Amino acid sequence: MTWAEFDAWSAHSVRGFASQQVAAGLVTESDAAVAAAKVFADLLPEGLATPAHHLWTVRLPTGPAVGHLWLWLRSPPHLAGGVEGFVLDVEVLEGFRRQGLGRAAMLAAEAAALDLGATTMGLNVFGPNNAASRLYATLGYTVSSVTLTSELRPTSELRPSDSLRPTGSTVAEAPAARPDGLWAAYDDEGLPVALLGLQLDRGSDGVHAFLQVAEPRLAADHPGYGEALVRAADRVGRALGVRRVSVELPAPSAVASEAYDRLGFTLTAQTMRKAL
Repeated sequence: MTWAEFDAWSAHSVRGFASQQVAAGLVTESDAAVAAAKVFADLLPEGLATPAHHLWTVRLPTGPAVGHLWLWLRSPPHLAGGVEGFVLDVEVLEGFRRQGLGRAAMLAAEAAALDLGATTMGLNVFGPNNAASRLYATLGYTVSSVTLTSELRPTSELRPSDSLRPTGSTVAEAPAARPDGLWAAYDDEGLPVALLGLQLDRGSDGVHAFLQVAEPRLAADHPGYGEALVRAADRVGRALGVRRVSVELPAPSAVASEAYDRLGFTLTAQTMRKAL
């Protein structure tokens, strides 16, 4: 990609990222453009010359540009110092789709990432983009984590059962000094079995909370505690004016999916990975 192509691509990609965030229900339309521009500025402070970022123009053999691909070489915690090629943006322009060009671009990016020392590839797919999810699945990518989001109903619309804890679970809600700090769920012996962080982000439509649930043994050893903990955070969120809540979970499980479905969460994004 040349600098001239970069200027045109960046403006187009920021708009596309913003519209995908809105379609997934993660931000409002009025906030999306500013939020997307900030993400790009943080990731590409030196534009096309930013280290570890590789941007390519997808071309037909005859020469015309028909798309683009943005690859980021990073070392995420789960690789313990290893390198992952993460595809931040890939697109084939309208009029050139359904010709195998997206697949060819991804395969070329995988080969380049392997040459650059990557051992895995990763990418994010927003919830509504089923066509992209199917393409990546055929290339060998599997879901490694999902982001679920729920719109909170006003307190006046709650049913009595919404504030009850699941039968058989005992949860003591212990907020930290800050209302958006760390919470804990305790078992009958007073031992913490799960932790939940409530991170707040204020937008034009109100407050968006991001839940971070710790302790992977929770579901197996203490059924019902995770749901009770999320319900507790739900009640606190309403008191803080939260309008929307998101949570990221490891590779989907039937138990977790059913629990969050009962709480009104829907899929907004998923991370997919494959080994090279």
